[in-house]
Amino acid sequence: MRLKKSSKKKEVNKLRNKQIILNKKAVSPLIATVLLMAFAVALGAIVMTWGKNYVTQTTNLDEPNKQIACSYQVRGELITPPGKNAVCTPTTNKLTFIFRNGPSMDVQKLKVTAINDQNMVFNGNQTILIGKADIKNVDIQFSSDTNFGNLRQVIINPVIEYNGQEVICTDAVNPVTDIGSC
Repeated sequence: MRLKKSSKKKEVNKLRNKQIILNKKAVSPLIATVLLMAFAVALGAIVMTWGKNYVTQTTNLDEPNKQIACSYQVRGELITPPGKNAVCTPTTNKLTFIFRNGPSMDVQKLKVTAINDQNMVFNGNQTILIGKADIKNVDIQFSSDTNFGNLRQVIINPVIEYNGQEVICTDAVNPVTDIGSC
């Protein structure tokens, strides 16, 4: 009989242990919601910090990115007066044209390359501030011993200041072949 009493006691103890375990309450739904919200906010903060660092690192302006900035922010064009050429040469060493700047950035100077029919290249610079959406009449004087001859092409490159650096925008203005005397 003793065996039966001890096995009965064991069964009663097991049942009591199960009841104790079943009587314990889980985390309330309110606390679970607060914990999930805290986890979501923390995860969002981590992702935002990573994203900010990633964007900052990838937008550093190295040389290719400078040209991309130029192509998006500088849109210059030459205005051709009725019955005249887009670029004219009043003397053998001077170019004249009307330049219209785009609406996004100021142009600090213009770099001009003139190529004649004998493939001689003439380079000139004009420091001139052309504001956003501004139009300026530009005269570029080359050295006095310059003789263009018959010009076949003029390439005008606006120069902007971007993050304290000079950037030459090579694709901002199409090369000009409409050249004549003034």
